[in-house]
Amino acid sequence: MHDTASTALSAFDIAAILVVASALLGWFNHHFLKLPHVIGLTVMGALGAIGLTVADAFIPGVTLDDWVADTLQQLNFTETLLQGMLSFLLFAGALHVDLDRLKVAWLPVLLLSTVGVMISTVLVGLAMWGVG
Repeated sequence: MHDTASTALSAFDIAAILVVASALLGWFNHHFLKLPHVIGLTVMGALGAIGLTVADAFIPGVTLDDWVADTLQQLNFTETLLQGMLSFLLFAGALHVDLDRLKVAWLPVLLLSTVGVMISTVLVGLAMWGVG
């Protein structure tokens, strides 16, 4: 038997739900709406959130806002982002790199990825030192 304490979603469960939802919404956008991928997912995500909010407000007994709030409070966002989702996002981004364009623009990419990161690190460090 399952007790109610074991029904809490883990970070993996939440990530899996988000991946499946984005895949389904991406498929729907590709076949029907034909918006640019990022815009389509953003619009459909916003519409989904509005739909859930309306359902929560008008359907008695539906307490989606409480469930979402409880789930988000149980989730360690930093650990989930850095240990789980970031690796998938970086991998997905790397799959879409056009190597021919990267070969053409190697110098700006090299400068921004090294010198730009060093300058940014120094500026953020100085700003934090100034605040502290």
